[in-house]
This record gives sequence, structure tokens and C-alpha cells, in this order.
Amino acid sequence: MKGRKFKDILEDSELEEGKLYNLIMRLYILCEEIKNFFEELGNSKYAEKYLKAREQIIRDILSCKSLYVQDIDFDI
Repeated sequence: MKGRKFKDILEDSELEEGKLYNLIMRLYILCEEIKNFFEELGNSKYAEKYLKAREQIIRDILSCKSLYVQDIDFDI
């Protein structure tokens, strides 16, 4: 994604909006789980890396109006 807006990624993808959204959200959740794992281990360096990755994954989804994200507050 490298900083591209969700709508631009969607235009370049052969996936439907819902499937692309679900894929991105699964990756977001995986990063959250890995971040939590490193926090439990007491490794704040790697936890911070996954926190930043998670934030980068989700940031541009909010810039595109969508049925899937209109009423979601991601708390970023």
C-alpha cells in the first residue's frame, strides 16, 4: 500500500471492496496480536514496530467513503 489511499488501491485491485477491506482488517488484527505478544514478552522495541505497522495499515482506509467504514472509530 505504501501510503496510497484505499480508493486508489481498490481501483488497482481485482478484489471487490468488501474482500479487500476484510483482507486489510485481518492484517490489522494480526499486527495487533503480534504487538500484544511482544508486550507480554516485555519487548517494547518490537511491540512499537507492530503498533506503527498497524497504524500505517489502517490510516488511508478512512480517507475513502465506504459502506464498510462509515461508522467505525479506529481510535488512531
